[in-house]
Amino acid sequence: MRALLLTRYGGADATELREGVPEPSVRRGADSFPATKAELADGRLTLAAAGASVSAVLRVATRPSYVRLAVESVAGPAIDALTFLDVPLTLAGTPAEAFGACAYSLNLFTRVDALPAL
Repeated sequence: MRALLLTRYGGADATELREGVPEPSVRRGADSFPATKAELADGRLTLAAAGASVSAVLRVATRPSYVRLAVESVAGPAIDALTFLDVPLTLAGTPAEAFGACAYSLNLFTRVDALPAL
């Protein structure tokens, strides 16, 4: 699964395609299980990790300037983490750039490993 983010000004791809970019996955203890199925229907994205016997349903809302993904449910044995989006960007995160991207949490549990220095 690869995300493609195009800038509004010029249509340049702002994603950085490289080896080792994490796919959607679930983590239980030290074990990570990649998503083996992704299905979009009726505004809901269902991800399944067969190796962990876990599935997650995300509500997808698209707007002109953003996309909102909200976890609606997780079914199966308990997990420690659900990674459903990891988009490496070519951007430096400076105000001079014509395009920006950020992760915004609807709760207090979103994990953001690093913020760009301004």
